[in-house]
Amino acid sequence: MNTLNHNVGNVNKGGSLIGAEENLAKAMLERALMDSLGSIGSVNFCSKDQLSVMQSQARDFFNTSKPRFRLMCDIAGTDPDYIVMLHNKLLHHYKRGHLKKLSLKSVIAKLINHL
Repeated sequence: MNTLNHNVGNVNKGGSLIGAEENLAKAMLERALMDSLGSIGSVNFCSKDQLSVMQSQARDFFNTSKPRFRLMCDIAGTDPDYIVMLHNKLLHHYKRGHLKKLSLKSVIAKLINHL
């Protein structure tokens, strides 16, 4: 019972549980950014059509009028407009080939961790 009371106290006082939710939301935004750029990981598990659908769905996620996107940004403690702008810039640079030599995961992780 003490553990439950301790955890409830953390939620109410801005403790580690709230930090964990923020970290999870940032990780979800990071994964969606990577998916939207086609960085799915091992592509052996899906066809080109499936990869295209996943990429399209990830790109559609970055829309400030979508409640799920706004909620994720709120939990991550960031501005949805900023994340959309970041997504658009990453997509632009990726399409132009500027990010090919870089580790997308490292670049995106650093951008998300600065939020």
